Amino acid sequence: MRNQLQIKVLGELKVARDGKALPLPASKKTRALLGYLAVVGRPVRRDHLCEMFWKVPDDPRASLRWSLHKIRRITNADGQECLVADNDRAFLDPHIIDLDFLRVCQLRSSAVAMLDTVALEELAGMFAGQFLTICVCRIARSSKHGASTM
Repeated sequence: MRNQLQIKVLGELKVARDGKALPLPASKKTRALLGYLAVVGRPVRRDHLCEMFWKVPDDPRASLRWSLHKIRRITNADGQECLVADNDRAFLDPHIIDLDFLRVCQLRSSAVAMLDTVALEELAGMFAGQFLTICVCRIARSSKHGASTM
């Protein structure tokens, strides 16, 4: 598929379009939000995202809007809207993106047993570092305590 958006969350977050790496936002919270929305694969309420990522005295909805704007600049191109957001919810359309996490989750153990060595090495190569959830959990934990380690 031409103009394919690829997101890798198994290890360090990486985003590419047609195999060409795209620059990620400087904000670690925005990068974690991007990965979270990709993995969840369904609409998530904005108030839930605010509580998860920005539970601080500042204006969390403004921070979320800013982050969604930054994500939209990366994910949406040539009329293809990967990030869909309205006043209540936001999500990355799982039908439009190629997500490494989803490809691994869809593998059945019987299918893995049938893979040749090259395919198994490629599969194992996807797991490079800590899964994105660790980053998301750190943000959620630090936000609950009113501090930001990100």
